[in-house]
Amino acid sequence: AQKCRDVDLRYKFCGLGPIDAEQLSQKLPSIPIWDDIKVGVMKSVVGNKFRQNYDLGKKLIYTGSAHLVFENSYGDDFWGVDRETGKGENWLGRCLMEIRKEIREREKPLNQTIRGRGISVESGEMVYGSVIQMDDGIVRVATSCLINRDDPDILDMVIAREVLPQTISFYTGYEDKNGAEIYTKDVVDCPKRGAMFRGSEVVWDAEKSGFALSAHGIIFPLFYTEGKQKDIVLAEDYEVIGNTIFNPELTN
Repeated sequence: AQKCRDVDLRYKFCGLGPIDAEQLSQKLPSIPIWDDIKVGVMKSVVGNKFRQNYDLGKKLIYTGSAHLVFENSYGDDFWGVDRETGKGENWLGRCLMEIRKEIREREKPLNQTIRGRGISVESGEMVYGSVIQMDDGIVRVATSCLINRDDPDILDMVIAREVLPQTISFYTGYEDKNGAEIYTKDVVDCPKRGAMFRGSEVVWDAEKSGFALSAHGIIFPLFYTEGKQKDIVLAEDYEVIGNTIFNPELTN
């Protein structure tokens, strides 16, 4: 639709599947500079699709570092790879891998506000919210805030509790088979991966810039998205059984 010179004609693409949309686009006049901007347009449109849909974004992250290829049987060797010849520029696959990297970078625990939890200094209870490093060096978790009625981008007040720094853990963005959120420092069980992984700890692997699993002191990928079905491990294959803060005896 974006390649149409006539903006009104773009509405004809609403509700069409990819093949029908491709066929229609060949019949309509395109903007003169389309070949110069089409890759950028594709990345923008597809990027919005995965950033605005939380579940789709998670599925893209689940692919890990896999090389993504748009394989097709109708000879599209620009956006994908022709199944018959194995040749193609694979621009759609390349866009997806760039978007995956950008989403992953956005989710990394950095020295900034990010969703997490920690033990409150005042109450001794676990509090959840945005982890904030204050100017005075104290770590706090913002549990709620009041938004300016006239300007939603302005916070009038943030309610934040001081927490013990050693108890801070970060939300991975995933939920286990019971719908429980998975955080670093969580102790998990994964029968699919065998007895060795019972009581493994979810950690942040700084070397690979991603969440991982620590079993018996060895770091393993948290997910496996390639290979046979029996070898694939996703978030729903885990069960959170405790955490290293309250239940250190559960770790292996």
